[in-house]
Amino acid sequence: MAGVVCSFLKSNQRAVFIGEETGGAMEGPTARSFTKLTLPNTHIRIEVPLTKTVHAVRYTKGRGVIPDYWIEPIIEELIDGVDTELNFALKLLNH
Repeated sequence: MAGVVCSFLKSNQRAVFIGEETGGAMEGPTARSFTKLTLPNTHIRIEVPLTKTVHAVRYTKGRGVIPDYWIEPIIEELIDGVDTELNFALKLLNH
């Protein structure tokens, strides 16, 4: 659900995203109601979506929210406990 919140914020230009692409898909979950079925021969249980949900956001299918500023820490920064994204955000605020 965090991906859905991020996609609404990005689509409505209410936030600046710094870092890496979010997990999940920008379109969010596309089904809300499910029914459970057990297949007769294999007894495999499956869930079948009954309704489709469409969010009023612009998105690239199958992608998370793409950041406005792509910041990817290097391994040395992670080892040293440096918060690369936070440091970038603070510099951005000061300009």
